[in-house]
Amino acid sequence: CIAGTYKEDTGSGSCVPCVANTYSDTVGATSSDTCSGCPPNTRSESGSDERNDCTCTRGHTGPDGSACSACAPGEYKESYGDADCSQCKPDTYSSTPAATSEDTCDTCAAHTESTEGSQENADCICEAGWYGPDGGPCEYCREDYWCMGGDEYACETRSSSDAGSNEIEDCTCNPGAVGPNGGPCKPCTEDDYCEGGTDSKECPEFSSAPPGSSSLTDCSCNPGYKGPDGGPCTECESGDVCTGGDAPAQKCPQYSTSASGSDEMSDCKCKPG
Repeated sequence: CIAGTYKEDTGSGSCVPCVANTYSDTVGATSSDTCSGCPPNTRSESGSDERNDCTCTRGHTGPDGSACSACAPGEYKESYGDADCSQCKPDTYSSTPAATSEDTCDTCAAHTESTEGSQENADCICEAGWYGPDGGPCEYCREDYWCMGGDEYACETRSSSDAGSNEIEDCTCNPGAVGPNGGPCKPCTEDDYCEGGTDSKECPEFSSAPPGSSSLTDCSCNPGYKGPDGGPCTECESGDVCTGGDAPAQKCPQYSTSASGSDEMSDCKCKPG
């Protein structure tokens, strides 16, 4: 009898194959006891004639002829043999060891995501722009916050963001403040105006603005000059008084005059005679 078979009786009967999940490398075997069982988590066809015919069962992996290990949670293996276990795709998970089908991988909840080979629902974390507990449910990130990895973070002082923001740089400085995206944001300095964001702008010539100004029209003409808020500002003419801002020039009293750039009535002096 060839290896993988045996014959216990004398006579002309046929040799009997070793049953499935066993093997025998003995030639001329006279007993079924010659057929050895395959290592754990392996299988073989009937009549197998060597240990390497014992290959891993589905859901297990390892070299032919050796005990095979179960695929870890987050993995599966649909085929027999020594192939590696496959990992569950991103945005899915499986807590089942020794899984034999991709169907074991459950889909993460809405607006959550997971990495390849995730093993439990808690591995599904809220996607960028959403926040909530691991595994969900997740809520849309609120205004003036940014959300990443399931957590919600408030924007820095004097900055704000749109709903659904997903990184700190989405927090931009408010009008009246200036600084890098993500902060820190500082109040706009005197004689500048800040419309929000990363840049401040100088008031037009001969005008100024208080600290924290947020628009061009916060720049008012200086005393001794006249013009609309936001400029342009021109020097007060001789014989007039300009108190600043958008106030119109005032004429000096009769028989008096002033030098150009005058900013108060006491600058009006009586004319000769």
